[in-house]
Amino acid sequence: MKNRLAKLTNPEVVEWVNRKLSELRSKSYEELRILPDWQAEDPPDERFGVQGVYRDALDDGRLKIVVQAGTRSWLGMSWVSANGFWISPSGELVDLPEKELWEFM
Repeated sequence: MKNRLAKLTNPEVVEWVNRKLSELRSKSYEELRILPDWQAEDPPDERFGVQGVYRDALDDGRLKIVVQAGTRSWLGMSWVSANGFWISPSGELVDLPEKELWEFM
């Protein structure tokens, strides 16, 4: 799995996203299909600003699963990135191309 988390400078955030993606990839299509469209996750600590999972059902039957995470910095800036995959009804997993992730970053 190619890691597209270069915009994040906090290794804890990268670790969280990778852990969450790994967990989601191990689920079946049916398990992912019943996820809500957006599911917020509890932040590991106060530096995390945004973290959650998006699920989008596409017209062709595939599901688009995206994990988003971010941190707050002391200067008011934040770092946000996302990673994800498509899963087909047959269970085939395909990494999302970077352009599919832009709206989440």
